[in-house]
Amino acid sequence: MNNTAAIIATLFSGVVIGIFVTWLVIGGFRNRRADPNKGFRLTPSSANELLNNLALTGMVLDADNRVVRASAGTTLYGLIDDNHLSHPALLNLVQSARFSATPITADVEIEVRKDETLNMQAKVGSFGANFVVLLLDDRTEARRIDEVRRDFVANVSHELKTPIGAIDLLTRSIRRHVDEPDKVSAYAGDLAKQAERLATLVHDIIELSRFQASKSIGVDETIDITATVSDAIERNQVLAETKKVKVLADLSGRHLVYGDHEQLATAIRNLVENAINYSEEGQTVGVGIKTNDEWCTISVKDDGIGISQEDQKRVFERFYRVDASRSRQTGGTGLGLSIVKHIAENHHGRVEVASNSGRGSTFSLIIPSAHEFKQEGTEIE
Repeated sequence: MNNTAAIIATLFSGVVIGIFVTWLVIGGFRNRRADPNKGFRLTPSSANELLNNLALTGMVLDADNRVVRASAGTTLYGLIDDNHLSHPALLNLVQSARFSATPITADVEIEVRKDETLNMQAKVGSFGANFVVLLLDDRTEARRIDEVRRDFVANVSHELKTPIGAIDLLTRSIRRHVDEPDKVSAYAGDLAKQAERLATLVHDIIELSRFQASKSIGVDETIDITATVSDAIERNQVLAETKKVKVLADLSGRHLVYGDHEQLATAIRNLVENAINYSEEGQTVGVGIKTNDEWCTISVKDDGIGISQEDQKRVFERFYRVDASRSRQTGGTGLGLSIVKHIAENHHGRVEVASNSGRGSTFSLIIPSAHEFKQEGTEIE
């Protein structure tokens, strides 16, 4: 599910929770007004029907906080002990709901394992004389997406400020020295570099957004990845010649995968471009392809500065740069490897890095080979 779909699903779940709890509470208060001693009669069958028809985690509790009925999801979170609700924060919400005229909504953290805490939205409403319904909606993924979105917007704003600010400053300088051709020429050259940097950044942001929103690749198109690698290397030919770096590739054999040629060419081009940029003059970048019955691995190796173990953990993050000064010199945006990661995921694969500081790096794009799909009954033409 892509980010937009996840957010829509979360909003829909919230509406369902609100309608359901409001209906229960209104019904309960009506029953109380009609006969305060009678309350709402909850039967096992009606409780089961209510919980089973909700795509949420929920439970119904009696006056002693004993769980009368619960959905299957409650067992996954370890909320019930000896048939009673055991989570302290949820117990407090349940007690508050018994004396509240309206449903209560609160965010609660639930630790499911020592290293995993879920962010849940709890909605609690009383109905009848004794019963309380507790519904839980897992918002962990939605919060993660929201944090990613905020970080992305903040990073984009920061990254755009640098070239835009430089362009503004250079434009003012040109105006002040309009009668000095030498200075105007120098400022104009710097202005062109900043404009190119800005254009590259905007292009990469659009590319990243496009690949994030792309659907996973199916088995509709069989391509020979050898031709795709050749295309990606060719797109970096001018850069390699400018940097005086040799790109050597073994393009023998036929390596079939199911995938999108343009996406894979973009991913491999980014890997080769990075390898060239982080290589010194006269060094060599090697590109190789290996295929077995399950996976096709495209590896790009350089003899450059290498990447520390600490940096390897973050190298695929948006806007993360191993060497910020070198990125400024090469015009890198810090988005290239993040784009590779999303393209790999779109192809049901992954990207890996093996490196040591000062000893070069090897990036490997690993995607399912066509042989794997063939074994499942898909014929390759």
